Amino acid sequence: VSSYGSAHGVMDIFGQGIEKHLRRTFWLVPLAALVAFGSVSGQVVAFQPVTDEVLQNPSDADWLQWRRTYDGWGYSPLDQITADNVDELRLVWSRALNPGTVELIPLVHAGVMYIPHPGGVLEAVDATTGDLIWRYRKFPPEDGFRSNATITRNIAIYEDKIFYTPPADGFLVALDARDGSVVWETQIVDPERDRATHPSGPIVVKGKVLTGRSCQPGGALI
Repeated sequence: VSSYGSAHGVMDIFGQGIEKHLRRTFWLVPLAALVAFGSVSGQVVAFQPVTDEVLQNPSDADWLQWRRTYDGWGYSPLDQITADNVDELRLVWSRALNPGTVELIPLVHAGVMYIPHPGGVLEAVDATTGDLIWRYRKFPPEDGFRSNATITRNIAIYEDKIFYTPPADGFLVALDARDGSVVWETQIVDPERDRATHPSGPIVVKGKVLTGRSCQPGGALI
């Protein structure tokens, strides 16, 4: 259940209904590369698929869900940073985020960080260097209802895909986790009719993508 109290609709990993690397050089990406949905494509090398077992027992260095694990503890077992050495921490890299309200939780898998930005932008970066690997952007509709929502709190990862719900329309998008290309997208709701937003992202359970919407003025959408 999302923080707005909306229940989750269920989709399988093929998008069918069951019931029905942060540096300022980011801004210097050539405009010619921002085609289609504003994407910039590189490649994650030696990508390791995320299975059900991996989601249930993630590597200590990975953060694969909003609260890391299904029990929602939000706890990392890594122990390199302690009360004795925390004052020695230094900035290693930084990147600019897309403008907007930031309430995001990035995912980390096998040294790659997947970052949902405000305003329909998603990036994969090298978690060690902050270098951009790929960037995806989905623009809101040019006509009809356009939600003012810019927040995406979380995304989901399963097998070789990143599941993303752009905040300003009614779509669930599956991206190839290796290069950010669109594998499929499914319209969950009609934003013109339902006035839907989705600040809280999807989760994956046993191969099914669970995703919910808050819809005004009619409340949550199941």
